[in-house]
Amino acid sequence: MAAEKSTTLKRQMIRSSFRLLLLGTSFTALTHWYGRYLMEALLPLYHFTIHHVDSRIDISSLIITWFQGQQFVQFEGLVSHPFFIGEQYYFIENARLISSRIPLDYALQPVVIFFTLVLAWPADVFKKQYQAYFYRISFGAPLILILMLLDFPMQFIYMLWANLEKALNVTGDAHGLLLYWSDFLNGGGLIMLSIAISVMAIGISSKWMSSSIHD
Repeated sequence: MAAEKSTTLKRQMIRSSFRLLLLGTSFTALTHWYGRYLMEALLPLYHFTIHHVDSRIDISSLIITWFQGQQFVQFEGLVSHPFFIGEQYYFIENARLISSRIPLDYALQPVVIFFTLVLAWPADVFKKQYQAYFYRISFGAPLILILMLLDFPMQFIYMLWANLEKALNVTGDAHGLLLYWSDFLNGGGLIMLSIAISVMAIGISSKWMSSSIHD
C-alpha cells in the first residue's frame, strides 16, 4: 500500500514538473511575441501611477519601441517644476528631456511567473478543477497588477532623478527610497514577490474551496 502511494506521488510530481515546464515555456514565448499588446493596454495605468507618485515629472512619452532587435518600454520625461536635492533648491528653465528604457520581457516577468504557477499547480483534489483555477487567478491577478505598477514605473522615476543628478553634477536624495526599491527588485525581489503572490493565491483559493465543500 505504501509502495503504491509512493509510486502515485512520483507520477504526480513528474506530471506537475512537465506541466510547469510546458506552461512556463509557452507563456514566456507568448509574452515575448505578443506581450506588447498587453503592455499597450496597461500603459495608461503606468502613466497614471508615475504622474501621481511624483507630480514634479512631466511625462513626454511612454511607449513600446524596438532597439537592437529587442522590444523595450521607453519612458521620456522632464522635471519642469522647482525641486530640492539635499538642501539645494533648483529650478531649470530649459528642462532637459531624460529618457530610459526597460526590456519588455523583464516588465512582463510577473505575468509569466503567476500564470505558470497557478495553472501548473495540481488541482486534482477538487472536483471542479476549472473553478479552482478561476479562484486562483481572481485572487492573485489584482496583486500581480499592483506589483507591476510598483515595479518599472518606480524604476523609471528613480532613473530620471539619477540621470538628472548626474547631469547637474550633484549628489542628493531627490529619488528618496526608490534607489533601494530598485536594487531590491533588480536583485531578485521581483521574481520572489511574483512567486509569493502566486503561492498565496493558490493557498487562499484552496482554503476557500475547501470551506465551501464543508459548508
